[in-house]
Amino acid sequence: MHGEGVRRNERKGKEAWRRAVQLAPASGAGEAAYHLASLLQRKHAGQAQAYLQLAQDLQFEYALEN
Repeated sequence: MHGEGVRRNERKGKEAWRRAVQLAPASGAGEAAYHLASLLQRKHAGQAQAYLQLAQDLQFEYALEN
């Protein structure tokens, strides 16, 4: 979503984060779940909460603060 030298593509960014989440508990899955929760919180609160919970379960530092 915030790559250098590429156009912003939110759809592809979400897909990449979802693939990373599917690798849980691999490194990076908690961060991906946290970012997905942030993106989805306004339109899809239930999904956002599930991703936030996963990020907390994976001990992602920023998710633990919420």
